[in-house]
Amino acid sequence: MATTHQITHIKVDILINARNKKRRIVFGLEKTTEADSVEWVIHFKVYEREDVKVAYTEDNLLVSLDVEVDASLNAKAEKAAKLGFSVEQSAHAEGPAAADALEAASGDLEEAEAAKTIQATLKKKGK
Repeated sequence: MATTHQITHIKVDILINARNKKRRIVFGLEKTTEADSVEWVIHFKVYEREDVKVAYTEDNLLVSLDVEVDASLNAKAEKAAKLGFSVEQSAHAEGPAAADALEAASGDLEEAEAAKTIQATLKKKGK
């Protein structure tokens, strides 16, 4: 009897902690597969706390954006989910991606523009 193996759902959170330990970026990657269709979504969250002794919770969540990944970036999303982020990817997520997500949350930037910046994290040189 022939069998096949197909992963139909993966969910991975890549955690990036700022040097001052007061900000955390969660770059969540979620893959769903149905028949021949593969879809990746980024669940991007920015947390900030005043005191490093306080846990990251919904109370200190500044922004949460869900971004559908362009199909051309599926292979890069898969690689990041398996290997984690490089220094370049982490820096982009903590820097430009977080800045644009915060601007979108405040209404100073279109959410679609923030989504492009967040996805661009995957384009940076990976592991």
